Amino acid sequence: MKLIIKSQILPKPLKVNPVNNMKYQVINGTSQYVIYLPTKVYSCRMRDILEIPYAHACAVFIMKHLSIKSYVSPLYLNSILSSIYRDVINPFKRSLTMANT
Repeated sequence: MKLIIKSQILPKPLKVNPVNNMKYQVINGTSQYVIYLPTKVYSCRMRDILEIPYAHACAVFIMKHLSIKSYVSPLYLNSILSSIYRDVINPFKRSLTMANT
């Protein structure tokens, strides 16, 4: 998860303002976002597409001492990705099979 946060270019440090116990406003320079934790809804709507929280959502998780991993879609877990691509991407197994024929 650290790579995701570091890969985003942030003009200034993020400022997190609690609206209530579950809703937060995050200010990033001139942009602002609203994060609603119970439903994992972020005003940027990027999580809806990628199912990975952006830096402004991660800032809330860090402030609340929450696990960022628990807010990422299970599709991105190593175990799931490896099972999805096990038969599709395995160049070594294919190379050995071709060499034996």
